[in-house]
Amino acid sequence: MRAGLRYALALAASIASAACGTRGEGATVARIDGEPVLFADFDAYVQTHSGDDWMALQEDALRALFRQFLDECLLARLARDEDLADPGADRVAALAELRRRLRVEPVTDEEVRLHLESHPEELRRPERLLLGQLLLPSRELAEEAARALEASGDFAAVGERMAERPGVVFGGYTEGVTREDLPPEFRDVLFAMAPGEVSGILEAGYGFHLFHVRERRPEEVLSVDEAAASTALRLMRLHADRKIEDMLAQARKRYPVEVLDWNLPFPWDVGDLAGDGDRELAE
Repeated sequence: MRAGLRYALALAASIASAACGTRGEGATVARIDGEPVLFADFDAYVQTHSGDDWMALQEDALRALFRQFLDECLLARLARDEDLADPGADRVAALAELRRRLRVEPVTDEEVRLHLESHPEELRRPERLLLGQLLLPSRELAEEAARALEASGDFAAVGERMAERPGVVFGGYTEGVTREDLPPEFRDVLFAMAPGEVSGILEAGYGFHLFHVRERRPEEVLSVDEAAASTALRLMRLHADRKIEDMLAQARKRYPVEVLDWNLPFPWDVGDLAGDGDRELAE
């Protein structure tokens, strides 16, 4: 059975259980040190991270999200137990409070200088775009938007107006977009455009795009002084991430995790708790 269908069936079962006023095994996907983890919370997590197209996720993607979700539940539990978050805080609030209260030693000017001297590539800034994007679910809507743009020439105004239509997404403008930030099929097209130019309709597997290049910024090499502030912030984030990883390792040792795999819409075994490396936690 496709992962999306299995997930939808499990979601329907969870909703039915909630409607009947029950909170039994059917609504529980795991226990952390005996404390239940509810399917409804995992469902909200998946939708937050994957948007409206979550039903198309493959089983491997769902498993990865579930591992990350459990890690965040573990961190939230540790934060509450260590008085780094309010005892009644939910997962999201506990992680946000943990980040706020996390003590990380300030990065010194010398540390920044030594880091940049050993990583000179971080001083280079590739060519970048200030880029507006309008994503539309059908070619018909994309052609309507293209006609409106040709008539008015105001990409932001057309984008905001079209975003009122179902399935249309306009997120404003993104600064500092490099070639590596773009899908391969878009890179050459967008970096060949002049400032102020609007692309034609570009089709992808998930919809139809219109882009506006507001500005182009050339490749440059920063001095150490110019890069110091952003580098210090990045190093502080790295230090905080390492501290979070240490806390997560502590939480994994302290709290036993029991996964109720029969309530999950994808295959699971105990080895899946090991995860697969890089995760973004408590952001």
